[in-house]
Order: sequence, then structure tokens, then C-alpha cells
Amino acid sequence: MSRHAPDESVYSSLTLGRLYDVLGIEADWYRLLNDRHEPVLYDPACFHVVETDEPVNWVSEFAEGVRYAYPVDWGRRGFFEDWHDGVSIVREAFNRQLRQWHPQINKRA
Repeated sequence: MSRHAPDESVYSSLTLGRLYDVLGIEADWYRLLNDRHEPVLYDPACFHVVETDEPVNWVSEFAEGVRYAYPVDWGRRGFFEDWHDGVSIVREAFNRQLRQWHPQINKRA
């Protein structure tokens, strides 16, 4: 089943009503671990925030009027591009840090 965003984008990799942890914010969009276990950016207008506390390990900055907030390692320029390109050392680091920083995600999967 697909989900339509307010901008008419279709997200077939999300489940309606499921809770998702925000892994970071990039250009004001939320990076979530979707149902395919991929860290992807999504329009925040598609979600209702139920918990506003942010992780203490996030580093937040503003550039060109938009917000970026990630743990230091994940905020490195090109980190998620490398993840999506299949760079094994980046994927290994991401998975290790995901288990450490977001243990509740594995419990929900």
C-alpha cells in the first residue's frame, strides 16, 4: 500500500499509523529508517510528532535558512550518500551506531 504526502509524493515504504524515530534532520526534512530498513528523508508534513525531545548527541546547525541536526558521524558531508552507494564501512558504522543510539528500533522491527 502506498501513502501520499501533502505534496502528492508516494511513499510505499512507510506504514500508516506506525511510529518512526527521527534519526536526524536534513534541510528541515526528517531522516527515518523506513520499512525497508533504509535511512531516507521524508517530508515532515507527513507526520504527527508525538515526542519532541531530541537526542543529546545531535549537533544542530542552520544553513541557508534550513536546519540540519545529526549525531556528529552521521552529519558528515556525504555520509548518507555513501550509505546509499553501498560503501560497506559506512553501512557497518551506521548499523553499529543505530543499535547503540536507537535500540528501540530493533525491538519494533
